[in-house]
Amino acid sequence: KKFSLVREMKGLGFDISEVYDDTLMNPREREELQEKFDNMTIEDILSIYEEKIIDVKDKFESDAEARGIQAGEGIDELLERLEESPDIGLPLNSEMITSIARGARKQKFYLRSSYSGGGKTRNMIADALRLSAKGWYDSEKGEWVENEFSEKSVVISTEMLFEELQTPAIAHIADVEEHKILLNDLTDEERERIKFAANILKQSNIYFEHLPNFDVEDIERTIVKNIVKHDVGYVFFDYIHSSIEILSSFTKNSGIRLREDQILLLMADKLKQIANRRDVFLLSATQLNGEWKEAWRKGDEIDEQFIRGAKAIVDKTDFSAIMLPISNKEKKELEDVIKEGFPAYKPNLVTHVFKNRGNKHTKIKIFSHINMGTMRIKDLFCTNYNNEIVNVEKLVIHNKENQ
Repeated sequence: KKFSLVREMKGLGFDISEVYDDTLMNPREREELQEKFDNMTIEDILSIYEEKIIDVKDKFESDAEARGIQAGEGIDELLERLEESPDIGLPLNSEMITSIARGARKQKFYLRSSYSGGGKTRNMIADALRLSAKGWYDSEKGEWVENEFSEKSVVISTEMLFEELQTPAIAHIADVEEHKILLNDLTDEERERIKFAANILKQSNIYFEHLPNFDVEDIERTIVKNIVKHDVGYVFFDYIHSSIEILSSFTKNSGIRLREDQILLLMADKLKQIANRRDVFLLSATQLNGEWKEAWRKGDEIDEQFIRGAKAIVDKTDFSAIMLPISNKEKKELEDVIKEGFPAYKPNLVTHVFKNRGNKHTKIKIFSHINMGTMRIKDLFCTNYNNEIVNVEKLVIHNKENQ
């Protein structure tokens, strides 16, 4: 039976020399192979060729990104790489989020949600400027400072027009409130800062995209365009929501009418795939459902259950948080901390972090003071969900070349 099987496999075009080879001239090699063949069972021989078929199927049939390794493969190179350069990304607008999440890291997908009008897109612009702006005005020092980073980033807006993205960008760089720019209610000194900020924006490696009617393919095409044309490595997609185009495209492609939560989950999954496959950092957001207000008022835990449409979106993220105003309960329970420790800045923003994959801190709240006119954030302190102070080690990230 074994000889018949070998002849059968040879007839099918398989190389049988590793099982049986009567062309070997070296007596010792021939004897060793014969002994190996004698000790093999039918199942042993079949498993050799089954493994070859599996390798071929894995190469051509499976997802191109799917692969397997022995657990220790490449471990020495990984440890050496981490020793030379720890797994840390680049700074975001919030120092606390930078510290807690280890910065904006390539191949990671972050989600930072809020209610309608809560500053989701504007905060993303500030994040992109932290990475890409040539510099900004430091009001405490009273001078312009140069950014030691010059990364390439793109902000993709689904609602705000280019002018609506440019004015908050200028406001952030110049540290002049946006409403003063829009009303032309500026001092001479502020007007000069605005002009200087405009020149900085012109020289910075930040790009804006407007994508009002889109499906998932449009999102990927826009991201890939910016990667290819501008070498972008940091992507900010203003928020995950369904549209007529998305609904129709999914229905057309699958032949099935999907629910909104299923579509939003597929969108989040696609964004995570893009981050991995294209080696970019990706930050997005969602709206909140109508239940957040009552939970916020009562001081309940804020997490993925308040994300509109599909809380399963969070499953695809590496970091997830929700930004809300400080509640009356939080003000009352932290009154002494605020009064004694932060007389100059009163917290008006709380970022509820409920997912932080691979990091030390989760289920944590960041209390900050934010100027919504400039999107300048001053992080003050952190607590757990019981409003008890949590110490967070500050992570200061420098450009290695500049340093």
